[in-house]
Amino acid sequence: MRIGDRQAKLLSALRHQFESVDLAITQSKTNRPYLIRRPGFPFEVTGLAVSNVAYTATIGIDLFLMGPDERISVAGLDIDAVAEKFKVGAHVIREGGKFQEKAVATALVFSAVHVITATKFGVILVQETDAGVISTKVPVSPQVYESAALALAALPAPDAGNIAIGYIAIEAGVADWDANTDDLTDASDVTTATFNDLAVTIASCLAASVAPVAFSRVAGTALTTAPAKDSAGTKDIVALVTTDGNAVITNGRLEVVWRGTR
Repeated sequence: MRIGDRQAKLLSALRHQFESVDLAITQSKTNRPYLIRRPGFPFEVTGLAVSNVAYTATIGIDLFLMGPDERISVAGLDIDAVAEKFKVGAHVIREGGKFQEKAVATALVFSAVHVITATKFGVILVQETDAGVISTKVPVSPQVYESAALALAALPAPDAGNIAIGYIAIEAGVADWDANTDDLTDASDVTTATFNDLAVTIASCLAASVAPVAFSRVAGTALTTAPAKDSAGTKDIVALVTTDGNAVITNGRLEVVWRGTR
């Protein structure tokens, strides 16, 4: 390759580039991906715009840079109505590059007995696959940690093909606690059981999400800080759309603009 060819390719990457797609609304969706674009080189997002002829109800568009494994919204991990089980709320993850829109799931069971010795502390990781399969994992069984801090320090990494969505911290009662047999009610079979969501791992590229205006092109304001930049060139640009049950848009169009960085 000649020097001139290399310079031409570099200048081409540094120019503004854009992607434009039809905005076809699906009702009652939260954080639904509508555009996924990987530049493949170091870049920064410089803008997003939405145009349409008409729309109704609530429509919001936001823009993010994402790797293959991301928590897009928190899981809502909590005790179930059946106190030996747990539940999650509706949430969105990305695992291995695939998005999963997980619906509310109740009466979830633990993957094993997960024993925590009487009066000791333990921790249980809750993980999820790209197909929405939820399972649990512990560092060791039985767990005999002398404090909640020691138990948390032993929280295991998720298995291959999973992303961690939260954990349950338990102080056992006066008898050994066995998952799926003993309950998770404070001052019952446990002294305490605390349900903890792991934080969202993405941040918006925009100063604020964008809502459409009829017969208009509405532009969002891109940040000039880290959330809008990928110095390694390994992330995807992802536009997420949130709608309510009455959302309709006519001739909707979504545009995203970025440019390469040195």
